[in-house]
Amino acid sequence: MLQEKEKRLVREIFKGLKGSVKLINFTQELECEFCHQTKQLLTEVAELSDKVSLEVYNFQLDKEKVNQYKVDKIPATVIEGEKD
Repeated sequence: MLQEKEKRLVREIFKGLKGSVKLINFTQELECEFCHQTKQLLTEVAELSDKVSLEVYNFQLDKEKVNQYKVDKIPATVIEGEKD
């Protein structure tokens, strides 16, 4: 999804990360118009830095995580990072 120019820009921005960042994606396979594209984009972004990781949860099956993050719509992305 990302072009090489965009990847270079994001890599440069990520160099400034002081701590780890976790992207948490809530998705499902059926009846979600943008879930596949969102997961694909987040996967590409996470691959651009060792400090960025991605966790993917199924909105229907992973109810404990859905409740923990209070997700009520999909696709949803939670961004967690270390505070300075």
